[in-house]
Order: sequence, then structure tokens, then C-alpha cells
Amino acid sequence: MAADAAALPFGDGSFDVVYSYNTFEHVAEPDKALGEALRVLRPGGLAFLSFGPLYCAAFGLHAYYDLSVPYCQFLWEPAVIDEFMAPRRGAPPDYVNGWSLESYRELWRTADAEIREYRELRDLRGLDLIEKFPSCFKKAPSLDSLLVSQLDILLAKRP
Repeated sequence: MAADAAALPFGDGSFDVVYSYNTFEHVAEPDKALGEALRVLRPGGLAFLSFGPLYCAAFGLHAYYDLSVPYCQFLWEPAVIDEFMAPRRGAPPDYVNGWSLESYRELWRTADAEIREYRELRDLRGLDLIEKFPSCFKKAPSLDSLLVSQLDILLAKRP
């Protein structure tokens, strides 16, 4: 069954567990998707989310099979990347929501759930580019946002 993550077709408290793998970085409104995941959980139910790479990470544009340059989303304008990618894919790159690590951290902080486990995985590939071209990375929210590539979180819905 296919469904919109921001409007799940299930009743409140329908599930004991919600599992999402490599999805949240592609969802247009992660805050609404998390709200829906928690809504369909019974009190005390668990939501496990594992996803990446995050947009600001080295390969966060999700174009690594065709454009293997780390941080290409910071080094070139979107139009240049799209022009390069068009003949290789025949379609635009996978949609990535552009949320930063800081945005996700704020989402977890304000969620109506208890964090049971939380892990931020780093990807240090491309550090030389940050050092060599620091002006390209000024729009990144933080160094952490450039280095954290994947998030794993286990949440328990509050009663």
C-alpha cells in the first residue's frame, strides 16, 4: 500500500511499531511525517527512523552514482548540476528535502515522544574540500551539519 507520510490512512493508535528506513530525507515535510508516525502509534509504541545522507553531508544531494564529487550541492549552482545530470539520468536527481541536521535536532527536541536511542553517524569524506574552499560552505548551518551524514533514532510515544 502506498500512502502520503504526512497523511497516513490509519486510525490513531493503530500500531505498536513504526519503522522508516532511508525515507525522512526525501519527505517534503518531515515534521508532519513524524507527527503522523506518532499519531498512529499506541501510547508507549516505538518509532524507529534511520536515514541519510542528510542534505548538507558530503553526498547529501543523492547524486553520487552520476556525480561523485562530495558536497557538489555547495560547490555548484543547482542549474549547473541539473544540466550535467540531465543526459545521465533523463530525470532530475531524487528529491531531497534540504533539512539540516539542526532542523532534525529541533524536530526530535519538540516531538511528543521520548528519545530511547539516538545516533549521528559522520562521513568524513570531502573534508579536504571544506578546507580548500571554505567560502563555498558559508551557507552551511554548522560544521556538524556538513559531517553528520546519517541519523538513527528510536522514539517512544508518550502516554
